[in-house]
Amino acid sequence: MSAELWVAMVATVVAIVALYFSGRGAHAALAQITQQSELFREAAQPTLWADIRGDVTGELLVMLVGNSGPSIAHKVKVTFDPEPPSLLNIKPILENLEKGLTAMAPGRTMEWVLGTAHNTVDWDAHNECRVRIEAEGPFGPIDPVEHLIVINDLKDSRSAPLATIASDLHRISKDVDELKKSVRKLKPGPRILNR
Repeated sequence: MSAELWVAMVATVVAIVALYFSGRGAHAALAQITQQSELFREAAQPTLWADIRGDVTGELLVMLVGNSGPSIAHKVKVTFDPEPPSLLNIKPILENLEKGLTAMAPGRTMEWVLGTAHNTVDWDAHNECRVRIEAEGPFGPIDPVEHLIVINDLKDSRSAPLATIASDLHRISKDVDELKKSVRKLKPGPRILNR
């Protein structure tokens, strides 16, 4: 066998080995691109949620639906099972939520009053409801969100105690009075002209 044939055979083997590892590298790169693409799609989808909580005063019970994600959610369907306790007729609201909201922009929160917290719920009973949210994002349907809301977890909690709010308002009122006094001192009085 000639030396040229040996060199050709060795070069062929080296080329085949290089081709094999290039193929593996290309497959790994493709897998990574696919994974990054999926992560991008998931990160760009809307993040929808629903909750029942006290309002800022802690006196009212409210039902909320929101979108905390970076994109608009379309065809947002929200179902509660059983329906949340309420002193008001919320059947039309629940029916609209089940039919689906046209769209929810990023950062949007919708709120409905269920009634005063102390009258709306029988706090001695176990109150819970399952919520399910279905919607479409910029890349098609998103995975449904389901969770349990245990309303009794709110018992004895307050978002913003009324005593704190009253104290803050009193302090602000005093500060405004002091500011008025300072402004009056700065005003020039009537000028008398000497002739």
